[in-house]
Amino acid sequence: MAIGQQCTSVPNIRDLSEALPTIKAGRVLRCSNPALASAADMRLLLEEFGIRELVDLRSTEELSEDKNSSLFESARLTRFSRSWWSGQTFSQDLTVSTSVVSTGNNGSSSSSSSSRGSSISGTSSSGSSSSGGSSTNGSSSNTSSSSSTSYTLGQSVSLVRTQVSLLERSRFYLALAYKLPVTRTVPALLLSGISRAWSRGILIKDVNDGGLRLLYEILLDSAMPEIAQVLELVLLALEGGRPIMFFCKAGKDRTGLVAALILTCCNASEEEIVTDYARSNAFKMVALAGIEKRPELAGLDKSRFEGSPPEAMEGALAYAKLRYGSLGQYMQKAGFTAEKQKRLGALLCESG
Repeated sequence: MAIGQQCTSVPNIRDLSEALPTIKAGRVLRCSNPALASAADMRLLLEEFGIRELVDLRSTEELSEDKNSSLFESARLTRFSRSWWSGQTFSQDLTVSTSVVSTGNNGSSSSSSSSRGSSISGTSSSGSSSSGGSSTNGSSSNTSSSSSTSYTLGQSVSLVRTQVSLLERSRFYLALAYKLPVTRTVPALLLSGISRAWSRGILIKDVNDGGLRLLYEILLDSAMPEIAQVLELVLLALEGGRPIMFFCKAGKDRTGLVAALILTCCNASEEEIVTDYARSNAFKMVALAGIEKRPELAGLDKSRFEGSPPEAMEGALAYAKLRYGSLGQYMQKAGFTAEKQKRLGALLCESG
C-alpha cells in the first residue's frame, strides 16, 4: 500500500520510488508540511519508515506559522543560511531545548524535554553524539546526523529537522528584477516614491503572467547554494543508511523541483519527472514562502500559482536545458558534482 494511503494526516506525501521503479522504496519521502502529523502517522514515519531526518524547504516566515506540532517539537532544529560574502551555506543549531517523542502501543504520543544549551548533538543508542557542518564547495560532513538510534515501539527517537529555505522575499525580488526588462523595472522603481500602488501595478502583471513558470525559473536561478545543500543532505543520509523526508508548504513547487533533481540523478526521463510532479495537481495551494500575503503582491492572481499542471514542470525543464544545458549540468554549476549525482543515484536505486 502506498504511504499516501496509510499516512492520512500528512497531505501530498509519497515515496520517490512511486515515480521510478528502479528507486528502492522507503529511502526518500516527499510531502507537504507535516507539522500536524497525527500520533498514528508519527509512529508510521518514525517506526515503519525509520525517518530520522527532515529537510524543511520553507522560509523562516513560514516556520513561524507552525503551532503545536508534536513532530517538530520532538526534533533538533538546524538552519542553513547563505553567507552573502562567500555565497556558501553555513549551519546554525537553533535548538536550546530538545524533545524526544515516544509512541506507545495505542498510538498516542508523549514527549519529554531536556535542556541542551546552544550546541546540540544527536544522541545515538550508545550515548555517543555527532555534529558537523556541510558546505557546497565539495567537502561536506553530516550536519544533520542524529546518528541512527534503532527505533522500536516504545523507545525514544532522536530526530533532526534541517531548514534550508529555497525561497526568501529578498532573493525573490532581486531575481524578479533581474529577469524583467528594464522598461518594466525602472518605471516601477521611479513610481515607488510616488505611489506604491502604481509601482505594484506595473510589476504584478508580469508576476501573474509568469505564474509557476516564472516562479520555477526564479527558484532555479536564485537558490543554487541552497538546492546544492539539500542534495548534499540527501546524499549524506543515503550514505549513512538513514531514510530522509523533505517538504515545503504545499509539497509541489520547491519540493517538486528538488524531487526532479533527485530523479534526474536516478536517470529518470523527463516524462517520468513531469508525471510525478503532476500528481500534486490536486493540492490547490499558493505557497510563495509567505510573500503572497505581502501588500506589494496585492492583486496576485492566486489561480496561476495553485496546483501543479504538467506544463509548469515542462517549462522548468526547458528553461534548465536552455540556460544550463540540462538539470545535471545545473546541479554541477550549483556545486553538486557529477560524481555526487552518480553516487546519489546509485545509493537510491541499489538493492539491499
